[in-house]
Amino acid sequence: IIVLRNLKDVMVSFHHFFGEPKDGWLGNEHGVGTLARFLSTDVETCLPYGNYMEMIKSNDKVSTVLASTGRVLVLYYEAMKEDLGREVDRMITFLGLRIPPAKRDAILQHSTFEGMKKVMVEPERGERIRNDIMRKGTIGDWRNHMDPDSWRRFDEVFDQILGDVAMAQ
Repeated sequence: IIVLRNLKDVMVSFHHFFGEPKDGWLGNEHGVGTLARFLSTDVETCLPYGNYMEMIKSNDKVSTVLASTGRVLVLYYEAMKEDLGREVDRMITFLGLRIPPAKRDAILQHSTFEGMKKVMVEPERGERIRNDIMRKGTIGDWRNHMDPDSWRRFDEVFDQILGDVAMAQ
């Protein structure tokens, strides 16, 4: 099961997850900035986990191969926010499970952003973990960050790397 989210919102989440980097969105004397790191394919500059767009490109190749076998399900965060019940039902069907209505309701309750944020617990010790991992969970918050020229730069790189990738549309 692959879950994707609007990449602009992903970048905003990365920016905040790493603790408001000193080099800000667009860079300064402390570094290149979140935008450059997120868009970079250079190992020296990119995010610690590599280029997120390249990861989506790789996932698209794998999911294209697996699609005819029924061994892959692609979900989108935005669709989950829109109708969580529908998307959970898709997962249940994909996994071949039979879930009683009460269990499904419990899954829905605990699968909301608010539900997950409320019970973020380390399974081994039963202790709360970092509460700042989950920030807002909203769709489209990217519009509240950076200027239109910066977002145009983002769109250019997106089109260059993911323009023909079905999963990214």
